Amino acid sequence: MKLSLVELATVTPGSDKPQALNDALHAAQQAEELGYHRIWYAEHHNTPGFAAQDPAILIALALSCRPLMSYGPVMACGCCV
Repeated sequence: MKLSLVELATVTPGSDKPQALNDALHAAQQAEELGYHRIWYAEHHNTPGFAAQDPAILIALALSCRPLMSYGPVMACGCCV
């Protein structure tokens, strides 16, 4: 069975967007170590609680650090999360 992770890059209370991006990269590292097949990065528009509105940025950042994982974009609207 192949497992995937959906990463939202959530800005938690008391945190900021750079920390949320760092946390998203850490999640990619953990997913790779646990044998996950793919990470899906969510696209968010007009949602200030998320660090990345364009998944391409997160995918490029993650690929530079974790090139063995498979990455993909997924779209989510503010009303769904």
